[in-house]
Amino acid sequence: VRRLLSFAVERGYLDANPLLRVKMLNVPVSHVTWSQDDCDRFEASNPPEPLLTAYMLGRYTGQRRGDVLRMSRSRYDGLGFELVQGKTGEALWIPTHSRLKAYLDALPADRLLWVVMASGAPWRPDSFGHVFARQTSAAGLSDRSFHGLRHRAATELADAGCDDRDIMAITGHRTASMVKRYTAKA
Repeated sequence: VRRLLSFAVERGYLDANPLLRVKMLNVPVSHVTWSQDDCDRFEASNPPEPLLTAYMLGRYTGQRRGDVLRMSRSRYDGLGFELVQGKTGEALWIPTHSRLKAYLDALPADRLLWVVMASGAPWRPDSFGHVFARQTSAAGLSDRSFHGLRHRAATELADAGCDDRDIMAITGHRTASMVKRYTAKA
């Protein structure tokens, strides 16, 4: 029902979604970890700049969609990102991957947030999710979600030799058991 009401808000039938802040039931959702081939296919699909920027931030920082959409330039010093996660309130400093740094350094420096709509306005996470899903479908990746990039980042950290504590320091997970769920493909 919440998604249906969000659809109505996006189309102008409602002013606000009264269920937007109602907590979801704790039903485990399995997010497919993106493979290198998935990442290559998405990048080759020529996504619009906001989607590619969010993808790059998600892939190389391991953060949730909402946190990626709130990332600001003022919290990035070229070496890393400073942020407080929206879901957990966890304060993090995330070092910048060299590929992400090269990508971000090439972007225009006239925005406060990294990911904005063409109008310059910030994205709402649900609206962004719909647009991102259309792009993944167009790339032949309809079963991939933005959250799967968080799994990809954790997996790449584990593959690089990081231990659970190292991964927790970047992803913001509070338990090693949760990290193990994210790094199952490592």
